[in-house]
Amino acid sequence: MNLELDKSLESWKAAGLLSDDTATAIRAFEDSRQPPPGVRWPAALAMAFGGLMLAAGLLLFVSANWDTMSPQLRFILVVTLVAGLHVAGAVSRPYSAILAITLHAVGTAGLGAGVALCGQIFNLSGHWSNAIGLWALGAGLAYWLLREWPQFAFLAVLLPAFIAAELEDFILTPPYDLFRLLPVFGFVIALAYLALSPRFLAPADVRVLRWIGGLALIPCALLQTGFYSGNWFDLNRLIFAAAALLIVSSLAGAVCWELIAAAVWVAAGHAISFNSIYPYLHWLVGGAGIAVWGVSLRHKPMLNLGIVIGAFGIVGFFLSNLFDKLGRSFGLITAGILLIGVGFALDRLRRELIGRMELP
Repeated sequence: MNLELDKSLESWKAAGLLSDDTATAIRAFEDSRQPPPGVRWPAALAMAFGGLMLAAGLLLFVSANWDTMSPQLRFILVVTLVAGLHVAGAVSRPYSAILAITLHAVGTAGLGAGVALCGQIFNLSGHWSNAIGLWALGAGLAYWLLREWPQFAFLAVLLPAFIAAELEDFILTPPYDLFRLLPVFGFVIALAYLALSPRFLAPADVRVLRWIGGLALIPCALLQTGFYSGNWFDLNRLIFAAAALLIVSSLAGAVCWELIAAAVWVAAGHAISFNSIYPYLHWLVGGAGIAVWGVSLRHKPMLNLGIVIGAFGIVGFFLSNLFDKLGRSFGLITAGILLIGVGFALDRLRRELIGRMELP
């Protein structure tokens, strides 16, 4: 029953705009096109937090008793936990679909811990990124069998992470450099997840990609400059940006020029000193480009994230270069006025751009 529709129909009937038969027909039509009831958000939230607590509790139990177990018992426990969660998910599916999804998701999360613990049990000190690859392989097999969004989310995060780790080893970059190059790689992947919609994916999987891209975009945009100070030309950054484009092209079938421009932008990130204007101008230009691309795609999340990244450039420049030159009280007053003004201007700009997006 749609209470809002009932109120509207009653008011229209009272005003003489609708007859009783017409109102009944409208109500019947709307009731027939209502989607079937799904999982309510309190139940979904409880299941999500329950799954996290279950995974954390299992890992805590294993770690607390790890030293007292023999290697054989350790291996049996790890395999039993991972397999038992998936078996419990399969058994519970006829009774509750969301419970089955939660248990399978915890089982896939436990697989990563299981791979790491098995490496410790057998004293395997080889290629560390192979653990991520095995975890991604397990998530991929689980997604192929179950076709559920948690496994796809694991795969969407783990597979690029594995490729980035392998690429780091291939180009013989020192290990500490990986943390400076991951934001470059992650930014291109996150922006592609947010903007591109592969046709062979289900709508739920596309929503997962957009959520992952939206959550990762701002940290990667900021860290790709913040972690890097060096030469203007860095071949490693170009290699990681190009590798991300290749992954995206294999996923989406093609790469648009906007994403190529974004890869060039992130490869040009340079922060010799945050007392200079370049890092903040870099963020401002990148945020403006993402916002314009969002308008062209009629994609409001991209528009919002682009505006946020551009705002970091404006506010960050003031706080890093001007705030310490002012008195404490005057600096706070000026910062407050600046933040209010920037917020007002960005809100007006956002409303105008959204208005253009909604035009036919």
